Amino acid sequence: MDSHKFSQVLHNIGYPNAHKLDPQALEWAFENSATVPFLNWFLNSVAADNVVSTDDLHEFKHIKDSGGLIEGLQLDEALKNIENEGPGNDSLESEVDKLQKALVQATARKQSLLSHCNKLSVQQVGLQNKVMKMKEVEEQADRNLKQVTDKCAMQDVKINKALQSLAGAIGRLGELYKNKSEGKGKMNSSSEDHFLSQLDLSAFHDAEAKYSHDLTAFTKKQFFEFNSAAPVKYCRTGSPLTLWYSSVGSIAGFCKEAFRSLKRRVTGAETGEQVICTLMLDEMAIKKHV
Repeated sequence: MDSHKFSQVLHNIGYPNAHKLDPQALEWAFENSATVPFLNWFLNSVAADNVVSTDDLHEFKHIKDSGGLIEGLQLDEALKNIENEGPGNDSLESEVDKLQKALVQATARKQSLLSHCNKLSVQQVGLQNKVMKMKEVEEQADRNLKQVTDKCAMQDVKINKALQSLAGAIGRLGELYKNKSEGKGKMNSSSEDHFLSQLDLSAFHDAEAKYSHDLTAFTKKQFFEFNSAAPVKYCRTGSPLTLWYSSVGSIAGFCKEAFRSLKRRVTGAETGEQVICTLMLDEMAIKKHV
């Protein structure tokens, strides 16, 4: 490994054709105990800063040829002048103080930044926890949305079936109210649909009027023919029987309305007709619940 390091140092200081050297060919130098101390010093001490570059050599030669090279006493005086022109101890101390103050400020700034960084880290952890919770809430919301969507789809299917059933019922109802007098050929030739308000309902109205007339006649015959003519006025309003019986006296004892009805029945009977009636008595006792 020392031979590789030696080859690298030669390459760094610009040794000619250093890239062509084989590190393994230099292993013999590190096996000789006489050369090892020098080689170790060379590896640890020599670097690119210890070597004069080619440009510096050309510049030195140019100065020497132009007569600008100083030696001896002139060189000593020049060095003294350079030392005198340099900054004094006071200026250096003030510069050191400034640098120390800047160092203190930089250290305080560093501590402040570290504290701010710690706070930001805590906030980041809190935000990450919130994000995790929001993800759970989002997943739950997605599941709820899926359930609601499925329910809506099922309701949609039910509504479609109900609409189809309603459409069929409306169609059957329209067929029920169609004019029966129209011929089958005319009905088959007409393929247009109509609203109920556009259909001819005269036959239905006639049947309804006939039914109302028959019902009124039957009610009069069964309830009002032998009783009284007064209840007839209730036939066209509300519930006839309820309104009529609510006007009949219901005081405890013998009902006068019943005796008047029997009297009219006997008086209106034909000659020789025997009227048979039954008198039924009932009693009721109201006791206090024990």
